[in-house]
Amino acid sequence: MQINCFSFFLFLLLALKALGEPIQPISLSNVHQKINLTGKAYYLTTPAEVTVEEVVTKITLGRALSVFEKVNQGYTADIFWLVIPVKNDLKEKQSVLLEIANPHIDYVQAYWLSDKNVVPFGKETGDNVSFDTRSFNHRNFIWPIEGRGETASWIILRIDKRNSSLLIPVSLWSTSAFVAQETRNDLFYGICFGMMLLVAAYSLFSGLLLQSKIELLYSLFVFTAILFLATGEGFSFQYLYPSSINFNSLFRVLTTGFSSISLILFSKTFLHLKKYSPGSNRILNYVLVALLALALLTPFLSKFYFKNSKIFVPLVLGHTLVANLACLTGALYSVKFQRQTAIFYLIAYCITFVAGALVVMEDLGWIEKLSLNPLFIGALMEIIVFSLGISFQIKKAVDERNLFATKISKHQNEMMKAYIQGIEKERQRIAGDLHDDIGSRLSNLRRMSSNTQVKQEYIESQIATLSDDIRNLSHQLATPGGHLKGLPQLISELIASFNNPKTKFSFQYYDIPEKIPEDIVQQIYRVVQEACNNIFKHSKASNADIQLFYHGKELVITIEDDGQGFNIQSSSNGLGFTQMHARVESVQGQLEISSQPMKGTLLAISIPFA
Repeated sequence: MQINCFSFFLFLLLALKALGEPIQPISLSNVHQKINLTGKAYYLTTPAEVTVEEVVTKITLGRALSVFEKVNQGYTADIFWLVIPVKNDLKEKQSVLLEIANPHIDYVQAYWLSDKNVVPFGKETGDNVSFDTRSFNHRNFIWPIEGRGETASWIILRIDKRNSSLLIPVSLWSTSAFVAQETRNDLFYGICFGMMLLVAAYSLFSGLLLQSKIELLYSLFVFTAILFLATGEGFSFQYLYPSSINFNSLFRVLTTGFSSISLILFSKTFLHLKKYSPGSNRILNYVLVALLALALLTPFLSKFYFKNSKIFVPLVLGHTLVANLACLTGALYSVKFQRQTAIFYLIAYCITFVAGALVVMEDLGWIEKLSLNPLFIGALMEIIVFSLGISFQIKKAVDERNLFATKISKHQNEMMKAYIQGIEKERQRIAGDLHDDIGSRLSNLRRMSSNTQVKQEYIESQIATLSDDIRNLSHQLATPGGHLKGLPQLISELIASFNNPKTKFSFQYYDIPEKIPEDIVQQIYRVVQEACNNIFKHSKASNADIQLFYHGKELVITIEDDGQGFNIQSSSNGLGFTQMHARVESVQGQLEISSQPMKGTLLAISIPFA
């Protein structure tokens, strides 16, 4: 590690000659704010096995240094050496800070080179070693520089970030300026993370309370976005797993995958892609399965990941890109079906796209690295837009639910009104039958009994007929005893009472359960009774066929006649049909009526029960 004065000054002369211009060292005592070292430092690249002594030797032998002109150095398979000329004219107890504002460098070692020797400047640190190796407790790489009693000095940084994009935003700070900047940054990150956590917690609580799938998925989306952003800024390594070795790079890939998975799940639900854009939905399903497989297998393939990061990382990023394009396509396609929802999504997507484009432009070196991560601003605005969009969807759903509840209430009121009207109509019919038929026949029988010329046998036959008619009327009024006879027997007896020379009623049944709930028996009996009464009075049918069977946990009844039929549009709102619908709906069943003039009528009833 020792380099004599002659070698050092030879190194300076040759370096100056190679560069073709004088090197101006940076006076550390003049660092009052922030000094960006782009254009003020130098670099060279070497294979991994080259040591710092060999680097110094290479320079002294005439190997030219290149001016450090851009932050982004692209992908490289070599070690990057950053050489910073400084004039350490700091007084005792004075200090400045050297910062690389990129928390994701695999390995970095700082060296201090003077006219006496070259020595390590702090421990080797980086993503792939524990966090406590850092010279300064910060998510970025920071080295405090104090007065050393030396005039001419060089700082050499050995940076190992092979097979990945290398960003080196390097600066010198005065301690006070850095503290002031970090105070502002902490406030910014606190506001961002605080708002996102508040939105995520509120969405989780609302989703659980309202049993809302979209709220739960949105909560998951925001939580994974927080984890993704925190990991990208180095907070996860600093606070979640500071002692873990070779894990931070892996965790970054995992958070990228899981944030993409949550975005896919949320987008599919928010945009109703299964309904409005089946093609995009199928693509997202494929990407979802692929990302889940990669994410779940990653812990078991960590060695493979580190060895083949050139393949693994682009694979995850490629699937993420496909997912984003599929979401965008689905949103654009669904605009014509759900305009407001799709517009909310597209606004949020465009905000995130602009933020992501700025980050990519930073990575490619097309623009200077911004002081704040654009993804944070984009994420905040995206969350605000999505929150408004979800609020709109929930309000729309609540309005539709209220409208539906109003319609149901109106329908129930109409059903109850029809039911009451039916009861009153039945009472009037019975009163009419008792007065006009039974009453008149009793009066006539009374007159005949006082007439001695009327034979006793005739009077007795009239009394027997009258008794039968009264019994039939009472049977029509009485509630059927399904628990005593069973539904098939009740319907058989009912149909027997309607059989007449003009209309033949037939009844078949099979696979009927032994125990049918009493309320179902009563409602079916009354519906069949009403249908048979309509056939008897109005259909002019020669044949009527009733079938009763149990299939697929449903009790099915069909009633079909070959009568004159009717126009459904003009008759479906009649009192009799309204009562039928009310009775069937009271047991959660469905009633369908099919008829055409002169082509008969078919009633199909299905009532579910296990």
